[in-house]
Amino acid sequence: MTRALIGYSWGIINIGSIAIAPGLAHLLQSVRPGTEVTVLTSQSAADPEMGFVKEYYAERFPQIKLVPTPFVEYLGAQSATRAWRRMAERFGADLEAIDRGSLPEERACALIDYVLDEFAADVVQEMDEAGSPALQAFREADFYCYTSGTMLNFGRAGKREFWTYTLKWALPLVVARHLGLRYGVYAHSFEMIAPPSDYFYRRLFADAAFLMFRDGESKNYIHSLGIRVPGMSYRPDSAFYFPLEDDEYAETFLKRHGLTKERFVAVVIRTGAQDGPLTGVMPSSREEQHMALLREFIERWTAQTGMKVLLCPEVQNEIATMRVHIYDKLSSEARAQSVWMDTFWMPEEAKAVYARARIVCSMEVHSIVHAIAAGTPVLHPQFWESGRKAWMLRDLGLGDWLQDIDAISADELVSKALEIDANFAQAKARVVSARRLIERLGSEAVDLIYDDTDESSRHVR
Repeated sequence: MTRALIGYSWGIINIGSIAIAPGLAHLLQSVRPGTEVTVLTSQSAADPEMGFVKEYYAERFPQIKLVPTPFVEYLGAQSATRAWRRMAERFGADLEAIDRGSLPEERACALIDYVLDEFAADVVQEMDEAGSPALQAFREADFYCYTSGTMLNFGRAGKREFWTYTLKWALPLVVARHLGLRYGVYAHSFEMIAPPSDYFYRRLFADAAFLMFRDGESKNYIHSLGIRVPGMSYRPDSAFYFPLEDDEYAETFLKRHGLTKERFVAVVIRTGAQDGPLTGVMPSSREEQHMALLREFIERWTAQTGMKVLLCPEVQNEIATMRVHIYDKLSSEARAQSVWMDTFWMPEEAKAVYARARIVCSMEVHSIVHAIAAGTPVLHPQFWESGRKAWMLRDLGLGDWLQDIDAISADELVSKALEIDANFAQAKARVVSARRLIERLGSEAVDLIYDDTDESSRHVR
């Protein structure tokens, strides 16, 4: 039996974030039956979100073990840990200088060497003394696999937070490296690795067993930094492999809202309402241009096809925004043909509804992922600050369904939707072809991750 430790499970208010860890677990277990999976959560034991995570997994994935992250307590000026205190005493103001970008290269590299070697050792020792369940999980695992996301970055959108962001999310990889545990990254996107984090990642990945990307452009970017790791290749986002689909929910939902299978379009927005690295990157005027384009799309689609539109969320805090910026500003005729969701849903519910849509038109990438996984054609009008992950559509042979929302007109978006509508069987066949590629690439990825891992190949301290 192989024991896999994967992490992280991400947030609880995004149907993509929720699906990523279960999707990877399902991929591993479907290709290598009998694999025992433990998920390292992004929530600590004290995090209020942990209750939801435990309940969600207990009800839907009882075969997966959970272990809360202990790593948040080891980093930042408020940390009371011995490991942080020792580093702060030794390097003093250099810790803050990394974030300011004012630390000379030689001193920055010395600090990063300390992080990867002595700080890692101190963290492990302190976890050991505390009887950490997470450390036990690392020691029992055959490998640690980092999940899909856009978390392993430094300097994205101008935000330089090495300790409280970059290292916080990378620390499981640092610990795995120190322990001598096989480790790597599955299907991640990389946006910005500003100095001195390039040195950090170059050293961290030098000992990785595999490094995979959920879009080819991230692979090209990492390659341009001179980073070379076995298994560097494009692999589909692990949310593609999320195994659940709540058909009962979908049938009830469609009936309640007067929606007919394959006779409605699902529309998903993305605005500055979301917390995260892109908060504040978009002026309200540009955001309104995006919303105006989508409103025009809805007006034209409902008038020309007679089909309805479902205004649905990928992220919980976009629900009210969708009402204010889209639904309330539609004409009375278009509003009568539109359904605004006023509640959040889970990935298995969204995926089942998307499976019954004619098209999913989403500014968010994970509604695109769920739709393709469910067999539904998509349109992805996104803004490029959202990240390289959008290029996954091109990697799947669906690049003509990807649009730059700042460069297209409502006419172009409507025309593309009408083209899919008029050639629906052909569009569905293209999705089937993409799904076959997703399955093949996923299976190959698992072989790279495992590499016939057994007890004799493990050297965990």
